[in-house]
Amino acid sequence: MSPSSSAYPCEYVDTGDCKDDRSYAYPCESYDPCNSNSNSYDPCLCDPSSCPGSSDPPSDVSPESCGAIVCSGLAIDRPYIVLNKDTCKCEKIDRPWYYDSDKDGYHDPNEEIKIQKESPGIAYEKTTKGEDCDDNKLLVTTNCYKDYFIDNDGDGYHSGTINAKTQGSYKTTTLGPDCDDSPNGANVHKLNKCGKCEVEPVSGSCDKDCDQILDGSDLSGTELAGIVSWKEIKGKTTKAQIEEIANFINKYATSYGVNSPEQRYHFYTQIAAETGGLTSLGEIPSDENSSKLFYKGEGILQLTGRSNFQAFQDYLTANNYNYDIMNNPELLAKNMELAVLSALWYWDKGNNVKKYANDYGDNALLNVSKQVNCGSVSSNCGGNPGGYPNGWGHRKKNAKRIKDCIN
Repeated sequence: MSPSSSAYPCEYVDTGDCKDDRSYAYPCESYDPCNSNSNSYDPCLCDPSSCPGSSDPPSDVSPESCGAIVCSGLAIDRPYIVLNKDTCKCEKIDRPWYYDSDKDGYHDPNEEIKIQKESPGIAYEKTTKGEDCDDNKLLVTTNCYKDYFIDNDGDGYHSGTINAKTQGSYKTTTLGPDCDDSPNGANVHKLNKCGKCEVEPVSGSCDKDCDQILDGSDLSGTELAGIVSWKEIKGKTTKAQIEEIANFINKYATSYGVNSPEQRYHFYTQIAAETGGLTSLGEIPSDENSSKLFYKGEGILQLTGRSNFQAFQDYLTANNYNYDIMNNPELLAKNMELAVLSALWYWDKGNNVKKYANDYGDNALLNVSKQVNCGSVSSNCGGNPGGYPNGWGHRKKNAKRIKDCIN
């Protein structure tokens, strides 16, 4: 087969090819790129400066060997410079040109985008970052897009913002966030302290850092008070003690199995029920037999009975806690570390309460409550009606509120 008719062939096809890694071909018997009398002559391989078209590309384009079938340049130019295989020259093709009189990198959307090889004039640029709604301020960009408030029900309160080119039905001012911005909405505007539409818990916030907490490490005294509905009563637990309890829960809870939303839900429900919302950490005299014991209910989960106290004492001694609770059982009500540890120990090791605290169902709540208050899920709870634990109705009420608070 014969070479192409161009002065310097860009393509040659034969049965043999000595340079098959390139996009053109030369027959093996005649391949001699540095011989000017050869059909395979390629001056770019011997002397790049002599390559045809070397002076044709713009100044910011590096001439390439036409034999390599590549025309390169700056990134913004490369797509618009191609090899003309008929002439073996790099040539420009049509490209977009953007009108940008103030030279800020943004183009005037009111001016036509020109499609041609050469620049239409000094005001045109090869690239753009976007539209400029005032192209007359030198080096100053006036963004066509602005932030507006979304107010679907037209009550002056917004449900969000949007970045738009035109205002349309959006608003430039707002009276504040809207918790119901649906058309014909209820005009509910008040947010809680976390900026959410949920109603605040009755006795305070459940979340000091507004991140749906209770992950076992960031509970504050104020939040704990809100969760268990604690109220300050003269002669009962103080704010300082509630803060201490929260700190010890943060310190110990996760390592004793209170390490999931479900576990925390049940744990807080039980301590609220057993202590009257943490108002009293020691069982007060009553008709209950447990209140007459020397080892009566103490701590935030009301550890009760000599056998439980002895088992907890053995645990404390084995783990180098220097407390004598057998001779001083009231320490569980007076020392906040012991008040918390006794509850977590009973939850995890003493009576394995955590085994039943893995979901939010009523059956799980009943089993946990019986395990805590009656000692066993199989107990009839001292003959209580229906075999329910003490304060069953109160526990269920607490449970619903605490679940809402946590989630």
